[in-house]
Order: sequence, then C-alpha cells, then structure tokens
Amino acid sequence: MEVKLNALCVRTIDYRDNDRLLSLCSVEGGKILAKIRGCKSPKSKLRFAASPFCFGEYILNSSPSGHYTVTGCSAYDCFSELTADISKYYAGFFVLEVTEKLSSEDVESTAKLVLKAVECLKELCYGDDERPEKTLIKYVKDVLAVSGYELNTDVCAVSGKPLSGNVGFDLVSGGFVNREYKTVDNVTVSAAAFHAIKDVTDAGEAEASAAFRAVATILSRVTGIKLSNLDEFMRL
Repeated sequence: MEVKLNALCVRTIDYRDNDRLLSLCSVEGGKILAKIRGCKSPKSKLRFAASPFCFGEYILNSSPSGHYTVTGCSAYDCFSELTADISKYYAGFFVLEVTEKLSSEDVESTAKLVLKAVECLKELCYGDDERPEKTLIKYVKDVLAVSGYELNTDVCAVSGKPLSGNVGFDLVSGGFVNREYKTVDNVTVSAAAFHAIKDVTDAGEAEASAAFRAVATILSRVTGIKLSNLDEFMRL
C-alpha cells in the first residue's frame, strides 16, 4: 500500500552496501522507521531524501507486516545553508535529536514537534540572528509547552509571588521558584539567564548561552531524554 507523509528526516543509519534506514518524524503518521534502497550511489535520485534535515513529502510503500520503504520524495527544504555555519549546523542537529527523542507513534504530539522543528530550522537558516542560541531558546520553550511544561516566568510556582533574582526550576511543581524555595534537585538559573529566558531580544551572547543551557537542561530533566548534542554545541 502506498502512503504519503509530510516528514522530517531526523536520523539515518547505513544499511547494507547502498541502503539506509531513515528515522522519519511525520505530520500524519507519527515517527516511523523506513528503508531507502540504493541511496548511497552517486547516481541515486533519492540521495537527498536519505539525509538528515530533509523535509518533504515522502512516498512510502507499506508492507502487510508494517515495514516501510521509501519510493519517492518531493523536498520542501533540505536546509543546506546550515552547512555554511558550524554553530548553526550543530544547532540543527540539536533540533533533530530533540524531535526524534520526543516523537512517538502518537500523531498529534509528533505533528506539533515536527512543525516546531521546521520553524526553528527555517529561522536558523534564514533568520537574522548571527548566533543560534536565541532561536534555540524560543524553540526549547515551544517544545516544553508541547510536552506539557509551558514555562511561567512571572510568578513563583510555590508561593505565587513575583520571580526575581537567581531562581531555580523545581521538578516537583514543574515551574520556576524563588531562591528561598530552591533545593539541591532544582535546575539553578542565574538572574541574567532568567532575564534572557523571559525575553531574549536584547540578551548578550553570554546571557543567551547561559539561558539556552538552562532551558535545555530543564527539557532534559522533565522529559527524561539525554541530549548528546547539547554539550557538543556548547563547546563551539
């Protein structure tokens, strides 16, 4: 049976001599694993579709046993401009990793994650920010909201009083807390980083970097996913 899915290729695995397995996160079908034949050949017409970052309409053959094989693809964007800037390139792989690890067979939640990922990749490619941290902060906040952890940066999750100064993210209450309510298990956020989380528009490079690490750490802690690309990106 032929299936058409609007999907983002988030990871590839070499398979046999000229084939690959693709991890595709789709708008209509959740996350699937699909095989694509002959894609490593220089003459392959589907070589582009077997690469991370390809976002397009994938045409797949679905077998009775539930296995998928890619037979065609019309690309909307492959975000090739990311390769011109090493920091944006690694930022892009951070987005792909988050998308893959949080996506599932659940169509609705995966569709939201895919659309947020594509929106972020477009901003990384074609936006005005020279450094990608500001774009990534907004992206991670959006992903947290999709995952049920929308950040409230106005009031303390414990006392209900306005947040100020150095704060912490409390994993029990699922929100930011003022200093007097911080525990050893909280994610500590400096005043400068917290200000950038609230509004990254005028944040400097150091503040934006600290804010991104903070929200990425919060994402990892509340969802339980390990983000291997985070440290690689932060070392750049």
